[in-house]
Amino acid sequence: MRFSVVINTYNRAKSLRKTLLSLRHQTYSDFEVLVVNGPSTDDTDAVLAEFTGSIRVYRCAKARLSVSRNIGLAEASGDVVAFIDDDAIPTPHWMEELAAAYCEPGVGAVGGLVYDQTGVKLQYRFAACHRDGRPTYQIEPPLDQYLRPYADPVAYLQGTNMSYRRTVLREIGGFDENILHYYDDVDTCLHVVDKGHKLIALEGAAVHHKFLASHIRNHNRIVLDPFNQLSDRIYFAFRHGRATRTLRELMDGLLAEADQLRKEADNHVASGAMTAAQQEVHHRRLEEALEVGLNKGLSVNRAGREVPPARASAFLPFPTVRPTGSRLKLCFISNGHSPSVGAGELARHTHELATGLGNVGHEIHVVTRSPDIYRLDFEHDVWVHRIPDPDRFAPELDGIASKNHLFGTVGVYHEVCKIHANRPVDLVSTPLLTGEGLVCGFDNRFPTITTFATGPKAFGRKTPAGDVPAGWQGVAVGDELATAARALREIDPAKSDGIGALYPAEPSKSFVAGIGLRDRFADFPRRRTADGRVRVLCVFGSETAVDLVMEAAGQIGHSLPNVEFVIASRHAVADFVESYHSRVEDRFATDPGVRERVTISNPRSSDELYQEYADCDVVHIDPACESFGQTVAEATMFGKPVVSARNELAAAVLTHGEQAYLIPSDEIASLADALRELVSSPGLRRQYGERARELYRQRFSRPVLIARCERHFRAMIAHHRRSPGWNPTNPVPPGAVSEGFTAALIRAGLPPERAGAAASRLLDARHHPVDLPLQFGKFWHLPAAEFIAEAFRFLFNRAARPDEITEWLGEVRRGLRRIDLIRLFIESAEGRRAYSTDCIQGVADVCGAGEFVLERTKEVVPPAPPLRPTLRHRLSGALYVGMVLRYCRRALYLPWNFHKFYQEFENSAQIIQATRDRQAAIERLITAEILPMLQTLAVAQEQLRALIRANETAVVVGHERIQSAMDVQTARIGEAIGMVVAEMTLSDLDEDIPQPRHVESLRRAG
Repeated sequence: MRFSVVINTYNRAKSLRKTLLSLRHQTYSDFEVLVVNGPSTDDTDAVLAEFTGSIRVYRCAKARLSVSRNIGLAEASGDVVAFIDDDAIPTPHWMEELAAAYCEPGVGAVGGLVYDQTGVKLQYRFAACHRDGRPTYQIEPPLDQYLRPYADPVAYLQGTNMSYRRTVLREIGGFDENILHYYDDVDTCLHVVDKGHKLIALEGAAVHHKFLASHIRNHNRIVLDPFNQLSDRIYFAFRHGRATRTLRELMDGLLAEADQLRKEADNHVASGAMTAAQQEVHHRRLEEALEVGLNKGLSVNRAGREVPPARASAFLPFPTVRPTGSRLKLCFISNGHSPSVGAGELARHTHELATGLGNVGHEIHVVTRSPDIYRLDFEHDVWVHRIPDPDRFAPELDGIASKNHLFGTVGVYHEVCKIHANRPVDLVSTPLLTGEGLVCGFDNRFPTITTFATGPKAFGRKTPAGDVPAGWQGVAVGDELATAARALREIDPAKSDGIGALYPAEPSKSFVAGIGLRDRFADFPRRRTADGRVRVLCVFGSETAVDLVMEAAGQIGHSLPNVEFVIASRHAVADFVESYHSRVEDRFATDPGVRERVTISNPRSSDELYQEYADCDVVHIDPACESFGQTVAEATMFGKPVVSARNELAAAVLTHGEQAYLIPSDEIASLADALRELVSSPGLRRQYGERARELYRQRFSRPVLIARCERHFRAMIAHHRRSPGWNPTNPVPPGAVSEGFTAALIRAGLPPERAGAAASRLLDARHHPVDLPLQFGKFWHLPAAEFIAEAFRFLFNRAARPDEITEWLGEVRRGLRRIDLIRLFIESAEGRRAYSTDCIQGVADVCGAGEFVLERTKEVVPPAPPLRPTLRHRLSGALYVGMVLRYCRRALYLPWNFHKFYQEFENSAQIIQATRDRQAAIERLITAEILPMLQTLAVAQEQLRALIRANETAVVVGHERIQSAMDVQTARIGEAIGMVVAEMTLSDLDEDIPQPRHVESLRRAG
């Protein structure tokens, strides 16, 4: 079955490129891609040119989605036409799952899930729409009642994730081109269902919709121009709702929709999200939409398009990436996912390995920390899961220094389990230093391999607070992870012996991955002009190295006036330039000639660092730099000769006399001599640079890294699958992971009774990624109105509208418990897209079924100060005194009350009299002015009627006269014709016979 994927785009060049690149990873290969470009004014044409030969491109002159869809439909050559937005990313098995659904006979349309811009919350699961245009999301399978012909409401597919058989779309006439932007998906599904075809909404085949800004909405996803939305709703309602609803019912619903849109705009203005000018335009466009929509809905028919037969010869297969061998699903755990210089050696290595494996066609997931919210993104061929630092309700861990790290460790495991639940994970790779993959090592469904760069034992107590578990707990977690992992992987060849020394493992279960970088040589051409100078780039990792370089510069600076030095930090350091600038000034205060050739650089990104490599001629590397191997790989990638101190680390990756000078450590004279030789000899620099480039190709290039790791990964996966009882589809044996995690916590020093309870609580997946009981407990004690506002802000990530607070506050006052209120929120359409309904049980377990506050979040109210009774209170407490005082007060107020009552009575009489006077004035006005006017109008109407009757009579008489004249003229013409015919007959018989006089006269007249 062939698929045609149609992408309709308009001014979204950047996101369109991501969508096209993501389609390369589809597991289904028999498909083509058609892009219909609207009147775009950005770089869309340049993006489409990048994919020349892989896609078919067409133009749409107007920015109307239904017209653009029909153009793509007419040109599609596949059996099934699938539509996806230009700001959406499909999951790898998207088309494969769609195609499987079409195997069922009679299926005409298939769609799947749609995630919102976060990638973790559902924008669409199941939806239906009433035939008056009201959507509803409160539907659950089975959907049979919504899929019968002429059902109301009828189920529909989301426009960014829908597919149809081409023959079905041809049968219904394609998409209605009267629809501007909204309801085209609903209208099409409605016709498909009414024609008797099956529509299937899958629980899979997901698409991630980034919901970017467009010509209709802004970056905050606020609709600034509601014209299309309202006018399409009105047109749809009159097209499909008039058969089952009265005109008044339709109009009431449409006017209510307009009022709601107007109210939303007013709320946006009140919150500062919309300006007053935008509000004015919004309200004006609403009025225009009402008028245009009504005219179109009452007078215009469906504007479909005749779909021509498919041209099989035009089918252009879209190229997909396929790895050598089976496609692997790998999960990498990393403290960061960035190629930037400040990310750290391990994070950069994971980024290179993950993107490299994704580029060759494997399905790669990276679980890392999020600086803000929980989200899932597709970046550089990799699915990046960013989870925020978790906060869990675990009183058993109170007082434990590393409890936040344990929260993160369990959060990583829950995320890996979510990835595995979709389709089985083949292997998990986790760093040893942070121990974040500890719990993954206890799960037998997937093998866990540990990456060794620096373990907690080697890192010791130098670790900054918050990075890894401190002290004995960090070492214990590292030991436990190394024991639980199926294999160990070292990224630095020079540190391979450290695996066996610090974390013993079988030789067959460990390997050296090495370092690999994507070749960026061609991306950074040399920017320096040919000024005759030779630049030495010094990449340092310690202050001692900077002092060493400055001393060497002082020695050779005078003898070699063409040499210049650039001192750069390996990691982006704040205030680095200012701090080292003064040191350089002090060192060369008496030598300005050398000082002006020494520059301090602090690259803030990988691109800036790579440009420094491209512009230099020689690279000096500090062996104390933590990222020594990474720096060597970068220098050789740009073909630069290297100067470094000789030690075990340098000797493992460089060869003296080939592409590098390896000198004794901390010897200024040796460093100066090595630099002098390279600076003085261009030929030697060229020779060393060529050999350095060759070393990169053979050892440090990314294809070499990918091939090496992929080979070892496949071996470990195969070995794990031969283990007894392995089955990735089976659930985890009850208590298996919990027992292992509990044992690890006990060995880390936690008391057994607390370790078991903590493990059980943390491994409860209902509280990932957000521990709802803990979050609710923070505002559970607030007054009802504030509680509702905070619940909206937390659950729905938006402020509650005043009418919503009023509505729910009324329910609470009528007896609705807070736990039931939270349940209703989570089970609502908006909440169901964000949270599982199982979450509410976890809330009930901790918060209880009643209205009580979590113990740890109770608001401490200080005791009120004692009240000192006043004289009034003392008298009130005396026998009969209080009663007497109350009666006295009433007696004193009695005259005033009578006065007020009389005054109000007088005011009422005045109001009654004023009302009567006003009524009399109105009656006089009617009698004096309005009645004469009505009489005059009646006389004028009677005169007009008489005039009309007279004109009608005159017209009838005139018509009769004209008809009589026409009859007389017709009779005369008949007599003349008869006489002419008689004359012609007589002349033919005998020309000599004298003719009558009138015949002769007629002949002369003729």
